[in-house]
Amino acid sequence: MNWYTVAVVMHVVVAVLGVGQVGALAVVASHARRSGTTLPQAARWITPLLRYARFSLAIVLATGIWIDVAAAGVYHHAWWVRLSAILVVVTFLFHRRATTAISSGVRGDGDAAAAFWRVERAAWAMCGAVALITLLMEAKPF
Repeated sequence: MNWYTVAVVMHVVVAVLGVGQVGALAVVASHARRSGTTLPQAARWITPLLRYARFSLAIVLATGIWIDVAAAGVYHHAWWVRLSAILVVVTFLFHRRATTAISSGVRGDGDAAAAFWRVERAAWAMCGAVALITLLMEAKPF
């Protein structure tokens, strides 16, 4: 097994098991908002999911770079790779928005319902960005 294969395997495993947690984040935030769960209670579930997703996004970005290096830069100039990298950054920005919303809500700096909405919207936006990245990775349109 060569370094390229190892990088691709790690990339896919972390993408599915790690970055896939943004879907769980969206479901948990949505359920907590609708069920009347208090923000501090929900933060006990949401905060670890956010942390795990952030760590996984960083690993996916690193393994993506590793794949390009192992392939001797073959993907470096492909626009679908560049757009995917931009979408990873966008995903990080939505992640930051969710983290800020949950933190400020727990501190009591705003309305708990609004914080749930911000977390939920950011999580669904992350799901959309990850879906687009997946589409680009599979279709390689340009």
